[in-house]
Amino acid sequence: MNSKDRGMTLANSFKNPTKLEIVTVLIQKGKMTVTQMSRIIGTTKSNLYQAIAELVSDGLVNPPEVKVTKNYVEKFYTINEQAFSEVSAEEWKERMLSLSTDDLRDLVVSFLLTQSVIMKIMAEEFNMSGDPAMENFREIFKRGFLFLSYSKLSNDSYIKAASILKTVESTLSESEKQDSTKNPKNMLLIVGIPSLDILRFMK
Repeated sequence: MNSKDRGMTLANSFKNPTKLEIVTVLIQKGKMTVTQMSRIIGTTKSNLYQAIAELVSDGLVNPPEVKVTKNYVEKFYTINEQAFSEVSAEEWKERMLSLSTDDLRDLVVSFLLTQSVIMKIMAEEFNMSGDPAMENFREIFKRGFLFLSYSKLSNDSYIKAASILKTVESTLSESEKQDSTKNPKNMLLIVGIPSLDILRFMK
């Protein structure tokens, strides 16, 4: 599958909240069963099976690794990392812009809903952390490597912030291409939601 087709596959899959939640959980947690995913996402296994089957068929999730323990069979799913690396940021943007109005709306809604899953996973990991881990966290916070910020901005301030964030995103994207680190663990989530009247203020 070429990058253009792969980009469209991603766009079509991600407008479905359940599929995007599955992908998000697998990226965050690695190898998982449907039972494990259902507990995190907060839905039944039956609601996930069809979505997972389609993700596997589309090549975004690898076919399950089957493990048999006595008479118990478990199927573990993982992300097909190659499928995601085939689509550049520009290709992804182009695919999104080619969607119909309804599909684009569905994708944005799906993305925003999925952030709650990411936050839930991170909150549970912190909740399970012992005192030594939290002391490390305190030091990380002290050194300014933790960012917990929520702001409502004027149109002018938002436009300035968006310009800065685009530069940061581009710099990080180039850095990641040269980084050979496997399974990175640091999380950076950037979500900017402009008001719909901001176009009147953009030059």
